[in-house]
Amino acid sequence: MKNNPSNTKTDILKWFFTILFLWSMSISMFAQVSLNMELQSNWDDNTITNISGVVFNDIWGYVDESGREYAIIGSTQYTHFIDVTNPKNPIEVQRIAGNSNSLWRDIKTYSHYAYSVADQGAATLQIFDLSDLPNSVTKVYDSNEFFAQSHNIFIDEPNARLYSVGTDVDDVVILDLSTSPESPTLLKNIDLGEGYIHDMYVRDNVGYASHIYSSKLFVYDFSDVDNPLILGSLTSYSNKGLNHSNWVSENGNILVLADETKDKAVKIIDVSDLSDIKEISVFKSTLEGPTHTNSIAHNPFIYGNDYVFVSYYHDGVQLFDISDPENPFQAAYFDTFSTNTNYNGSKGCWGVYPYLPSGNIIASDMANGLFVVRTTFPLQDCEEDIEIKGTYSHEWSFSANSSIVSDAIIADGGKMTFRATDKIVLQPGFVSENGSLLQTDLSDACNEVVIANPLDANEESATKTIEENAENVVFQVQVYPNPFQETAYIEYVIPEANTKVLLEIYDVSGKKVQTLVRTNRHKSGEFKMILDGKNLVNGLYYCAFRAGNYTISKKLIKN
Repeated sequence: MKNNPSNTKTDILKWFFTILFLWSMSISMFAQVSLNMELQSNWDDNTITNISGVVFNDIWGYVDESGREYAIIGSTQYTHFIDVTNPKNPIEVQRIAGNSNSLWRDIKTYSHYAYSVADQGAATLQIFDLSDLPNSVTKVYDSNEFFAQSHNIFIDEPNARLYSVGTDVDDVVILDLSTSPESPTLLKNIDLGEGYIHDMYVRDNVGYASHIYSSKLFVYDFSDVDNPLILGSLTSYSNKGLNHSNWVSENGNILVLADETKDKAVKIIDVSDLSDIKEISVFKSTLEGPTHTNSIAHNPFIYGNDYVFVSYYHDGVQLFDISDPENPFQAAYFDTFSTNTNYNGSKGCWGVYPYLPSGNIIASDMANGLFVVRTTFPLQDCEEDIEIKGTYSHEWSFSANSSIVSDAIIADGGKMTFRATDKIVLQPGFVSENGSLLQTDLSDACNEVVIANPLDANEESATKTIEENAENVVFQVQVYPNPFQETAYIEYVIPEANTKVLLEIYDVSGKKVQTLVRTNRHKSGEFKMILDGKNLVNGLYYCAFRAGNYTISKKLIKN
């Protein structure tokens, strides 16, 4: 019997709208459990072998010479190379099989190469040439010459060294990549005597080793591979579990340590003095509710100095603000396994990579594949202030796109006279000193130049005057809907970069119930925060917004 053309067209339309509906439902399902983090896309493949509930494992990021961005994600069978330049449309460029199926793969990059290891079966070290991306990836090395199974690798890129831990050979295997990245040479196999190392962060030949079964942190100097030295250790800390992995801040002062154990918090550790390593504070996610505390933090990654991204089993991608290390707070999250409602077993988010230049964040979920998300929380992490010492004229002229910060006074343009003890902060722009043009040379609006003691110590100037030529700065805040039921949105405008911002929610008794933003160097622009009020009782609340010297308070009603 012949098909009726109209019926065929109807069937096609039904099929199209069914697929569209299911896609939108899947997107909305993932978007239901989130705070200040938005889903861009999800890539998955249900044809890959499932081993004990695990299909996908670790993840890393890569950027090619043209600026295209990629997620490199491991699965039980393959290493996958996925173009995420368009975050809403991930495209798998290639997948290359391992020599055996494995629950565990770990991937890192160096130059235009990716290095992949596995910790199960007849494993090998595999090296992939990425220079032909986005067209293809070529496997250039596949051998068990140095080790077969390896649990994790880390590459100290400036020193061209690959560190492999959790191997079937020794505690640490160190390979040299400097001469031939596609064909490494062995520097040393090292037995450190402190037990199995699960993961290790390395910077400038110094390794921060997570000895998982003894729950200890040791710091080693591998500069001389024939004579590694112990620089410090932390053998006791609160809420102790299995020391799984760690990461170190850009300034080297803070280490974040995750125990892969139920109901154990993530630790913030002071490593500024390796002879006196000490715990500062702890934090944890309890996304399933305040009465369910068995969450498991898996892998932490410090972004700059002030933020930590953590891949949490069950709780997805979590972002914590640690700009005040003694008082960290949860700033954003996205649950990659939102249909899960308990903390049974180990399932959900395995890894996260927050370092792509676009600001997009890539994460791997054991059952649900690759996620590309983006946080609306205003990340603004800065280098330490640069101090310029010297004797300067007491009067400085500033261009309109510069600003002055001294004793909490901001002046846009104009002139200011300072005492010798004043501290001046020059933000990006041009400064004219005694008629000569001086460029502050700050390409990153986040950075600041601090000029200490601009006057000669004998200067007797006792006045401080400001001539403002620019319009007054206005900080804006809008809260809606108000009243609200479960979710409220707080939109605000920051006209000046590097502004100290605090956004908190208080109940009618004056008790703080949530901190949404706390940073000393906020970006300029328009921002939107999400107030998750599911756990708040009905009643009156106050939104307290502080930006620089401005304070704005708005009433909120939950009903």
